[in-house]
This record gives sequence, structure tokens and C-alpha cells, in this order.
Amino acid sequence: MTVGITKVSDLNSLFSQIYEDALFVARETNLMTRLVHHYSARGWMARNISIRPTIEAAVKAEGQDFASPTVFGKSLKATLTPAMYMAQAILTDEELATDPDETARDAASELGNAIASKIDKDLLEDFNDFTTDKGPGAGTAASIAKFAGALTYLRAKNVPNPIRVVLHPYAWLDIWTELGTPAGNIEIDDDDDVVNGVFNPGALAFDSRKAPAKEVERDPSRLAYEYNMSAGYAHGVRRDEFGVGYTCDATEPS
Repeated sequence: MTVGITKVSDLNSLFSQIYEDALFVARETNLMTRLVHHYSARGWMARNISIRPTIEAAVKAEGQDFASPTVFGKSLKATLTPAMYMAQAILTDEELATDPDETARDAASELGNAIASKIDKDLLEDFNDFTTDKGPGAGTAASIAKFAGALTYLRAKNVPNPIRVVLHPYAWLDIWTELGTPAGNIEIDDDDDVVNGVFNPGALAFDSRKAPAKEVERDPSRLAYEYNMSAGYAHGVRRDEFGVGYTCDATEPS
């Protein structure tokens, strides 16, 4: 099994230069956890989300006993299944002693960003699980008219405020920027299309089971340190009727 280990040879091109800061892959700060419903728990059992029926009023005839009760039970609405997620970097003693930058600090920062980015991507991919899609469709540019149609659809279904809009920046190009929030972690498919989301926070859920935590382990036989970052959580659609997908083209602007 091949192990990705950072060695002195990986730094050879840097020895003749001074870098004030390490340069990493650009990532958006964690966004989606602030836009969805939150749960937390100890342990790793799946969470079953239940829902009660809607009660409607009816005419009551004068002098007659009203006898039209609604069975106010509960039914299964959704299930969230937690999992553990990890990111890792291995730094040798030689690398740590040779690199003029603070490698250990930079590695910890990047590992944290990796977990944050994974959480965002997982929640954004849940847009694909909305039953209804009100976007213009694959291969067609996003439009304000279709965007308004998605909002109108949810309002007509009595979905409460707030209603959030999360679009990929490429899809956002033709829509007035104050109508929603761009998010760079939405994955574009092989045909340059993307599924965005228009939803009430109750439509999606994030269920935290283990807060992100860093652990450093010494490997004496390798003369290296193993840096591990882990987090445990579940995610998914909580109330499908509270959100819609918005499929459209997401071709990179020229």
C-alpha cells in the first residue's frame, strides 16, 4: 500500500526562496451548517425523524356533536445515518527540521479546512435528493424567471420563511447577486450542469456526533508525526417538501 508522506524532496524547489505564508487550495469558509436544521447526539445509532399529520378545521353544524377528530399520531419522515470522516498528513522529522515555514501549524489548518469542506459538500449534495426540481434544466442557463418560479412554488406550499438560495457561482452569473448566496463547493457534473437548492432551513439536517478534533501520534520507527483530523456526523433531507432543486448549466465563463 502506497502511503502519502511529505519528505524533504517535496521542498527542494523552495530552498532558494522565502515564503511568508504557505499557499493552499482555496476553500470557502464553512457555509451550509449555518443554513440547515441542527441535531446532536452521543453514539452512532441512526436518527429517525418523525412527523405529525396536519389538522384542518371543518364546519360544525348547530346543535350537533362535532365528531371528526384527526388521528394525531406520528409517521417516519426521514432517517439520518452518521459516519466518521478523517483527513491525515504525515510529516517526517527531516521535513519538520528543514522546512523554513511552520509545517505543523499549516498542516493542522489544512486538515481542519478539509473537514469543513467535506461537511459543506455533503450538505450541498443533498440538493440532489429533493423530489421537486424547478430549475431550467441541464444545459440551460439559470434565469431570474425560473428562480422566481422556485420561490413561488415553495410559498404556494406554505413553506415558512426564511427561504435560502444556494447556487454555484457559475450558475449565479445571470442572477442578481442579492437574491441568494453563492457557494463554491457544489459539484459540477461531466456535462457542466449543477443542482442548486432553494429551501427552508428545515428541509435539510446536520446531525453532529463527534466535533472536529485533531490528534497527533508519534511514529518512532518512521521518525515522523502523524496528524489526524476527524469528525462524525450525519446529514440529509429532513423535510422534502420544504426545498426544491434548481438544475441548470454551470459552464465556466469565458
